[in-house]
Amino acid sequence: MLDQKDLKCLIEIIDEGGFEAGAKVLNLTTGAVSQRIRRLESMVGMQLVVRGRPPHLTETGEQIMSFARRIWLLQNEMDRSIALDRDPRATIPVAVNHDSLACWFLEAVKSFTKEVGLFVDVKTSNSEETHELFVAGHVLATVTSNPKPVPGCKVRYIGTIQYMAVCSQDFAATYFPSGVDANSLRNAPAVYYDRQDSVSSPLLKAYGLNPNNVQRHYLPGTAELYRATAIGMGWSTMPVPYLEMHSNAPQFITLQPASIPVKLYWKTWDMTSKEIATLDSHVVQTAKRLLVDS
Repeated sequence: MLDQKDLKCLIEIIDEGGFEAGAKVLNLTTGAVSQRIRRLESMVGMQLVVRGRPPHLTETGEQIMSFARRIWLLQNEMDRSIALDRDPRATIPVAVNHDSLACWFLEAVKSFTKEVGLFVDVKTSNSEETHELFVAGHVLATVTSNPKPVPGCKVRYIGTIQYMAVCSQDFAATYFPSGVDANSLRNAPAVYYDRQDSVSSPLLKAYGLNPNNVQRHYLPGTAELYRATAIGMGWSTMPVPYLEMHSNAPQFITLQPASIPVKLYWKTWDMTSKEIATLDSHVVQTAKRLLVDS
């Protein structure tokens, strides 16, 4: 049987980004932490951690990490329920796509923490890669556009974010003086979140294009994309709720009349945890209130 304290070492060195930092949190020496990881690896019979700056998990390490987080969630939940010494650093790690974080997810976190008194540790990326963070054991729940089920997890559709392709009025006058067509889209710079950002693909496909035909900036953040679009760095696909939050800002020009829908799913591990169930309830209720149901 794997030792829970050894599993806690695995969690801390990954979350803190190193053996020394993890040891400091655990009030252990770096040598003691290394010894515990070696003991885990000996028990499993496979390497779990690739030593580096920062260290990262092997495929087997990701599987172990997923179980380790669930074990320690339940351990901390038990301690809180019977008033034992609780870990003040305990959080629930959650992966959330950046647009959900900017538009609605914080409302769910606020109401969850108010009810339970527990905090969350949010990892953010695009809506596809949040699924990978979940599979790799870095988080216990995720908001993602990937509906693919994972063995041992629950998947629930929670709503749709609508996106509009927009640009500033000056940008439109420069790059789309006669309207939007394939040639103007080739020449007009775009602003993307990262290389995996595919939200604009339906628009480009309608003109026989794909993202590789478009000049692009990469700016990993909803606020940064909005600001870049507002000052005319390029056109972008922005979530409609975010545009509505900034309704007093200068008006954008839309590149097409129809919005682009992106369906979102909430994934959690299938486990008996009142705290995860409560978080699940707040996320679903908030999404139902603030997202489009399609």
